[in-house]
Amino acid sequence: MNLVEKLMRAGEMEKETATLRSQHLSNLLGEETSITIREVTGRQLSAVHERAKGEGDSAYESTLLCCMFGVIEPDLKNEKLQEHFKVTTPKDLCEKLFSAEAYPIAEKILELSGATSNEEMVKNGFTKIQTQMPPTCSSN
Repeated sequence: MNLVEKLMRAGEMEKETATLRSQHLSNLLGEETSITIREVTGRQLSAVHERAKGEGDSAYESTLLCCMFGVIEPDLKNEKLQEHFKVTTPKDLCEKLFSAEAYPIAEKILELSGATSNEEMVKNGFTKIQTQMPPTCSSN
């Protein structure tokens, strides 16, 4: 069976997800707390790049935007949750809930998405990320 036939049989592709322990939320809630993240699309990563340029192109802005697209639990778009924390956007809620922990969360989102980055790129912001073929790809 060739690759086209295999892809046709595979059906719709699901986004990869992962569960991460959040130290910041665990401290806030007083109990062990995990979040759920998912891979982001190339279009979403491009949107991170474009929006970060418009917001000062800082590494932290890029990190928050990446988390905004990749965190699925808690739902950062939930208006009641935003209202409770006195913020008006998912990005602001991300900053409030995760603070500096947003950096490792965004790194894991990028890993799930197949985008690799090195520490220097993260320090300089995600706008400098170069995507590469994930190391898990092989010629099976």
